[in-house]
Amino acid sequence: MRRSTEALRRIARVAATAGTAAAMTMAFAMDAAAEPPAGTSGLTIQVLIYSGRPDPLFVIRDPARIAKLKQLLDQAAPEAAVDPAKSILPSILGYKGFLVENPGLLGGLPRQIAVYKQRVQDGGRRVLTDGGALESFLVDEAVRSKALDARALELLRTVRGDQGRTGGSPPS
Repeated sequence: MRRSTEALRRIARVAATAGTAAAMTMAFAMDAAAEPPAGTSGLTIQVLIYSGRPDPLFVIRDPARIAKLKQLLDQAAPEAAVDPAKSILPSILGYKGFLVENPGLLGGLPRQIAVYKQRVQDGGRRVLTDGGALESFLVDEAVRSKALDARALELLRTVRGDQGRTGGSPPS
């Protein structure tokens, strides 16, 4: 029997609230129909911003955007002082970062990437630091895809400290 989309969203909310990327993976693995919206033809990005309601999702399928994400990931430096087995996503209410799902292993990217503030975790193998470049890119992509409404964008800007900008990129 297939699980309903609503049941999977409830599982995803619990996982996001708990702040564990592993639980998100388990939610998608519970049923073949539970594949992320992009399937294997793109990246599904979840903005971990709400508590008690579904978080916004958006998809990146453009190879140039996927390559840009890969470039930013490659430019990030290892952060040795952090245990890669422990999720960088905080277990708090409100904004908790971004979770990128890549079941098709597109663009040489790992299956899962967690991004929070200046930290990036690629598939739980390593923790990197990038000065917030990857998070800024994902904020811009969320705005471009209209995944964030004005209220969510304002909340995100406030938490990140970039209230004066349209997206997440530094001013030109």
